Amino acid sequence: MIIYADGCCEPSNPGGYACWGWVAAEGGQEIASGSGCIGHGPSMTNNLAEYRAVIEALRWAYKQGVQGVAVKTDSQLVVKQVNT
Repeated sequence: MIIYADGCCEPSNPGGYACWGWVAAEGGQEIASGSGCIGHGPSMTNNLAEYRAVIEALRWAYKQGVQGVAVKTDSQLVVKQVNT
Protein backbone atom coordinates (compact mmCIF):
# COMPACT_ATOMS: atom_id res chain seq x y z
CA MET A 1 0.00 0.00 0.00
CA ILE A 2 1.16 3.51 -0.80
CA ILE A 3 -0.02 6.53 1.12
CA TYR A 4 0.39 9.98 -0.41
CA ALA A 5 0.42 12.76 2.18
CA ASP A 6 0.60 16.54 1.79
CA GLY A 7 0.02 19.73 3.73
CA CYS A 8 -0.03 23.46 3.13
CA CYS A 9 -0.38 26.76 4.91
CA GLU A 10 -2.09 29.43 2.84
CA PRO A 11 -2.26 32.30 2.06
CA SER A 12 0.88 32.84 4.12
CA ASN A 13 3.43 30.60 5.77
CA PRO A 14 3.51 31.00 8.68
CA GLY A 15 0.21 32.49 9.65
CA GLY A 16 -2.29 31.10 7.19
CA TYR A 17 -4.73 28.20 7.30
CA ALA A 18 -2.81 24.96 7.88
CA CYS A 19 -4.55 22.10 6.05
CA TRP A 20 -3.60 18.50 5.35
CA GLY A 21 -4.69 15.54 3.26
CA TRP A 22 -3.75 11.97 2.42
CA VAL A 23 -4.78 9.24 -0.02
CA ALA A 24 -4.14 5.50 0.39
CA ALA A 25 -3.83 3.47 -2.81
CA GLU A 26 -3.37 -0.18 -3.56
CA GLY A 27 -2.84 -1.50 -7.06
CA GLY A 28 -3.32 2.02 -8.40
CA GLN A 29 -6.80 2.31 -6.89
CA GLU A 30 -7.76 4.75 -4.14
CA ILE A 31 -9.03 2.86 -1.13
CA ALA A 32 -9.23 5.61 1.50
CA SER A 33 -8.50 9.27 2.10
CA GLY A 34 -8.62 11.91 4.77
CA SER A 35 -8.23 15.66 5.09
CA GLY A 36 -8.63 18.47 7.56
CA CYS A 37 -7.65 21.91 8.73
CA ILE A 38 -5.50 22.32 11.84
CA GLY A 39 -6.23 25.98 12.31
CA HIS A 40 -5.38 29.55 11.38
CA GLY A 41 -2.96 32.05 12.84
CA PRO A 42 0.63 32.92 13.52
CA SER A 43 1.59 29.48 14.87
CA MET A 44 0.36 27.61 11.78
CA THR A 45 3.00 26.46 9.26
CA ASN A 46 3.50 24.19 6.26
CA ASN A 47 5.60 21.87 8.42
CA LEU A 48 2.79 21.37 10.93
CA ALA A 49 0.39 20.56 8.10
CA GLU A 50 2.84 18.16 6.40
CA TYR A 51 3.42 16.26 9.64
CA ARG A 52 -0.30 16.09 10.45
CA ALA A 53 -1.00 14.55 7.04
CA VAL A 54 1.51 11.76 7.66
CA ILE A 55 0.38 11.20 11.26
CA GLU A 56 -3.32 10.99 10.32
CA ALA A 57 -2.56 8.61 7.44
CA LEU A 58 -0.52 6.32 9.66
CA ARG A 59 -3.22 6.41 12.35
CA TRP A 60 -5.73 5.23 9.74
CA ALA A 61 -3.39 2.47 8.53
CA TYR A 62 -2.76 1.29 12.09
CA LYS A 63 -6.48 1.15 12.89
CA GLN A 64 -7.03 -0.90 9.73
CA GLY A 65 -4.25 -3.34 10.67
CA VAL A 66 -2.31 -2.41 7.53
CA GLN A 67 1.34 -3.46 7.42
CA GLY A 68 4.03 -2.61 4.89
CA VAL A 69 2.99 0.97 4.15
CA ALA A 70 5.10 3.25 1.95
CA VAL A 71 4.49 6.94 2.62
CA LYS A 72 5.14 9.45 -0.17
CA THR A 73 5.41 13.15 0.63
CA ASP A 74 7.05 16.20 -0.90
CA SER A 75 8.18 17.51 2.49
CA GLN A 76 11.97 17.25 2.71
CA LEU A 77 11.78 18.01 6.43
CA VAL A 78 9.44 15.09 7.15
CA VAL A 79 11.43 12.69 4.95
CA LYS A 80 14.79 13.61 6.53
CA GLN A 81 13.51 13.48 10.12
CA VAL A 82 11.55 10.25 9.71
CA ASN A 83 14.42 8.49 7.93
CA THR A 84 17.00 9.52 10.53
